[in-house]
Amino acid sequence: MPRQYEGAYQVIKTEDYIRQFNEIYKRYPKAIELNNAIVWALERYPQGFENIMQDFYHWITEELSSPGYPIVKILFRVFADKKEVVLLSIQEL
Repeated sequence: MPRQYEGAYQVIKTEDYIRQFNEIYKRYPKAIELNNAIVWALERYPQGFENIMQDFYHWITEELSSPGYPIVKILFRVFADKKEVVLLSIQEL
């Protein structure tokens, strides 16, 4: 069962996100740790990233990059009333 913190948002991964992440994972086996960091941050404060329009946001993970982790751009939606974050896509930059 996924961890749930009081006041935390539930993070939901779309099929597109999962498929795209799996392609990144093939090249970067440690990317699972990157994915865990992304989920951890979005569970706590998803509105802390760049708001594109309405409830759509994106995050370029430059601060998380290292030789084992690529820089990625994540597109997601925040549904504050339901305390949900929906991960729409992830792209390696």
